[in-house]
Amino acid sequence: MINKEEIEIFIQPAFNVKMDNIVYAEVLVRGMGDMESSRGVLQCLENENDKVELDKFVFEKVMEYVGSDYVHCDIGVNLSKESIGTKGMAKELVSMLNRDARNTNFVIELNECTDFNNDIVHENISELKRNGIKVAIDDFGTSNTSLLNLAQYDIDILKLDKAWVMKGSKEVEKSQLKLLKMMGSLQKKLGIKCIVEGIEDKIQLKKIKKSGCNIIQGYMYAKPIHIKHFLE
Repeated sequence: MINKEEIEIFIQPAFNVKMDNIVYAEVLVRGMGDMESSRGVLQCLENENDKVELDKFVFEKVMEYVGSDYVHCDIGVNLSKESIGTKGMAKELVSMLNRDARNTNFVIELNECTDFNNDIVHENISELKRNGIKVAIDDFGTSNTSLLNLAQYDIDILKLDKAWVMKGSKEVEKSQLKLLKMMGSLQKKLGIKCIVEGIEDKIQLKKIKKSGCNIIQGYMYAKPIHIKHFLE
């Protein structure tokens, strides 16, 4: 079990490379003094209930930091597969937002390992959507999410895993660009926003600009910063 007092909330922004502005902010969970991944925190929790409680704590903590202020971009909060698979979870999150009359654009990020064929997952996503909360799929392209899920759940945002832009042979990189262009076209047709993760250099950025996917997240533009500094 993790001591909640040791949890820190960080933000990593995503930028629109055409407009050169922040359009999205992903919430990252860190242990005190630990700048490793959010997954590292979750992996410390063996009990499913602990993961669910951590997710709810983080959601409330983000709302506490934001207060009643308007934030100019969407804020993406991750939900573990255990949380989205918990009956009534969506209603609880909606209740938190309604209780405090938040006007912030919260987005629930679901990892690709989520069981999208689970009835409770379907129920929770539907409840979020009914209440105007956007849903994103994180690390898209690395696991079991199908294109059919995008239509079935009316997904708002796809976060393309860094594997889409990793360096490889010329043949591999040509294939990557073709896939990115396909996603650039698909997002326009389906009305889905695509965010490409893991952009760290100008070569990757050039590839993204050719694809039509204009929103990027990565160390080239911004490293994670504490939520207090992001909101200043």
